[in-house]
This record gives sequence, structure tokens and C-alpha cells, in this order.
Amino acid sequence: MAYKEIHKRDLLDETTKATLKAVAALRNSVAHRDAIFVTAPSPIDGQSIGEYKGYQVFMDREALDELTRDVDAAAQTMYDWIAAKAPRLVAEARNEQGAHEPPTPP
Repeated sequence: MAYKEIHKRDLLDETTKATLKAVAALRNSVAHRDAIFVTAPSPIDGQSIGEYKGYQVFMDREALDELTRDVDAAAQTMYDWIAAKAPRLVAEARNEQGAHEPPTPP
């Protein structure tokens, strides 16, 4: 649902929106299906389980690494957007948590 609102309001760049959509699809492929099959091809034609960009993240380390990089980049983009649109909110969160600047993604 959050992705649909972000897309509808055109809040972020196309790369970040595509990453969010792909991550949501991955999450739904595992959460709403038989999780026992995440290390094998889907028993249901046309319904992938545990795939991100066409690769099995539970079996392919490079796919998992790409997922991690993409999610880190999307999270940084969303943080930067929030910081630009609501700097007071970010400052309050830092003060409440004693947080420092977020780490720069690789």
C-alpha cells in the first residue's frame, strides 16, 4: 500500500520506486505463499517465491547482495527526501534517539 501512495503522489525517483515495488513483490511472494518452497522453484506456474529481479535471494548470494544494496540505496533516498521535506522531524528523531548522521551506503 505504501508503494502505491508513493507512486501515485510521485514522491521519489523512478529507481527508488522500482526498488520498493520489487521488494514488496518479494515480501509478498514469501509472506502469502508456502514459505517451505523458498529454496525451490515455485510449484505454481507464474508465481515466483523468493525472487528479486528474477533471481532466488535464498539460494543466490549475489542476488541477496544486490537486494541489500538496492534496499540500502532506497532507504537512503527516502531518508534524504524526508530530511529535505521535514528537517524538523529528522532533528527531533536524532535528539530523541541520540542518533548521528546515517551511514553512507556503499
